[in-house]
Amino acid sequence: MTYVAGAPLSDQAERMAAWTDKVARGNTLLYTRLGDATSKDADLLAMLSEIPQQQPVPLLLFGAVHQLLLNGAQHPLREFYATCTDTPDPVSDPFPAFKEFVMDNYDAIVEIAATRQVQTNEVARSSLFLPAYRIIARRTNRPMWIIEVGSSAGLTLLFDRWHYTYHHGHSSVEIGDPESPVRLECIVRGPQRPLFPDPMPDIAARIGVDLDPIDINNPDDESWIRGLVWPDRPDRHKRLSAAISVAKAHPLTLVEGDAIDCLEEQVGAASDDSVVVINHSHVLNQLPAERREDFTVELDRLSQDRPIWRISNEWLTHSNPQLDLIRHFGNSHQIEGLADVHHHGEWISWRGPTR
Repeated sequence: MTYVAGAPLSDQAERMAAWTDKVARGNTLLYTRLGDATSKDADLLAMLSEIPQQQPVPLLLFGAVHQLLLNGAQHPLREFYATCTDTPDPVSDPFPAFKEFVMDNYDAIVEIAATRQVQTNEVARSSLFLPAYRIIARRTNRPMWIIEVGSSAGLTLLFDRWHYTYHHGHSSVEIGDPESPVRLECIVRGPQRPLFPDPMPDIAARIGVDLDPIDINNPDDESWIRGLVWPDRPDRHKRLSAAISVAKAHPLTLVEGDAIDCLEEQVGAASDDSVVVINHSHVLNQLPAERREDFTVELDRLSQDRPIWRISNEWLTHSNPQLDLIRHFGNSHQIEGLADVHHHGEWISWRGPTR
């Protein structure tokens, strides 16, 4: 899904309705109700048209509101947010309070939405990447120099420090650190089950690249990535808190910059004995089509000097996000489709190699 800021109200309405149906419905009751109502409200649609970014506009709106509430804004809307009260109201219509809060905080919300990026650092997506890392490790037998594009706080770079449980039919497989506070569960759909690394692959470097890297030691940054997590999903908030605690104990290298413009420097810094792995998740939908093409062309160009592996988890044209493994080599590339996946890592339908 690509969103174009400053669009007419009718386009904003269509985009809000599409996001609500495609993303929220079945996953978050609160945002489903708010999204349905917002898509029909002229005042809020007018506000959305003021956000000057090519970003998922619904997430910017809901994230900005949630961040303000997390930072202590007092309003009856708090009674509908499980992150703000132990007994959220599951019955009453939340939209009147939501609209009142938005109109009361109009300028602050527009400012947040205009200056922030959608940087949902969903830790559970690590469950999707793990089988892809296993394929790369097996085919190259080299330590990985991982560069995550659009890394936010870089939490998924610590994938080898989590504990995973994959459920497939009546059986389950456990992988990773049994003592980890980050506990991930993923359902494997369909007849095929991916293979998982055991032990975890060797990591030579973990580098995150982002236009605006999230500093988890900065309270405003931390409240922003918390604000992007749906308030009625306590499981996701618990995972995020656990992952932040691990990241604070194991600081990451995060680089500020445009992913395409700084790729040459980051790839060039990789050690000769490592394999370069580029990872990106729900990033390309925030780029214009020509910049997506530039990204691929640049990786092809850089692959003239050494092969580059790319793990791509994107949601552009298919009914579900697609997990692809792309090998760039000799100024060209090959794409290997691995799976249909859930956008937050709750399930994976594998069609990649099984041995």
